[in-house]
Amino acid sequence: MSLQKYVGYLRDLESHKGQRIAEENYKSFRFELQELRPYLKKPLDQMDVLVLGCGYRYPDVELFTPLTNRTVGIDIIRAFRKDGLQATYRDIRSRESFIPSVLKTLLSAYESHGYIAKLRELSRTNTEQKMEVCSYDGVNLPFPPGSFDIVISNSVLEHVMDLQAVVSEISRVTKTDGLSYHIWHNYYSYSGGHAPPSLCCKHPWGHLRGKYDMPFLNRARAETVESLFEQYFGNVSWRYDLPEKVELLPTYMADLKQYSLDQLAHKSCIIIAQD
Repeated sequence: MSLQKYVGYLRDLESHKGQRIAEENYKSFRFELQELRPYLKKPLDQMDVLVLGCGYRYPDVELFTPLTNRTVGIDIIRAFRKDGLQATYRDIRSRESFIPSVLKTLLSAYESHGYIAKLRELSRTNTEQKMEVCSYDGVNLPFPPGSFDIVISNSVLEHVMDLQAVVSEISRVTKTDGLSYHIWHNYYSYSGGHAPPSLCCKHPWGHLRGKYDMPFLNRARAETVESLFEQYFGNVSWRYDLPEKVELLPTYMADLKQYSLDQLAHKSCIIIAQD
């Protein structure tokens, strides 16, 4: 992670408070649940769910577990919130140098303070049920074919460098009559570079205008993602969602002529795939 991005995070610490993150995660979960319900072919409590890229705090695992037969979260990280800060630091240190590792560990601690209490308050659950989370190599899902009724992800696909392989694996572990639901953070949107809010504000669409670079994103377009899912699922639909900073576009369109208005004006793209 670049120094520029770290400085941005320090400026935006208010937005990284655990309680605020919990509120955002719960809002996102409610949206996902509302979106999923019309496609469910049996009660949710009879279904097995895989949360792809569940994240360090695995909110969807926390929130889906009480509602489903089984919910599993999986991510490329080797340590999760439940494992504690020492494990978190060791995991980060295995990939990064000393100072970034310390800063990221401290940020994880700051973001987690009060997080779980707020999330359970919002969801009105007080479960101490064991959460099932595990690690993987970023491509090969360690489950038998047809293990899950639903595979979901939120702001994950844009990080995947081998989309073909991952979509193939998603298809493999999804049951024949299952559902694949993914919210993709549109790279071409105002916040698509995954920069801190202060950096986005200083340089709107800066990742497209050469102001900063985020090399860990695949830059895939919605149509590309759709075509990959169509190779493995019989019924695929997608749509743009969440208009973002549309009022700023006229000021910067001269630098962004090669992109469509839909690409630039929407934060997310939702992919829904079924057999």
